[in-house]
Amino acid sequence: MDLDVCIDDEGKPYLAHSGEYHEKTGDPYFQSLPLWEVVEWIRQSANVVMVDCKHYDAGRRSKR
Repeated sequence: MDLDVCIDDEGKPYLAHSGEYHEKTGDPYFQSLPLWEVVEWIRQSANVVMVDCKHYDAGRRSKR
């Protein structure tokens, strides 16, 4: 499993490609699952996960 984590304009992390990605590629935006809900699912599983933080601040837990 590969999770792409970005931050929105308010500094809140979310799961998806960055806005810059969509602007450059023209790919449509999509609704993702809530980040912390997915983190909890992973915590309770035996899945191997690669977290790909697209922004430095995406790894901070302070803005749930």
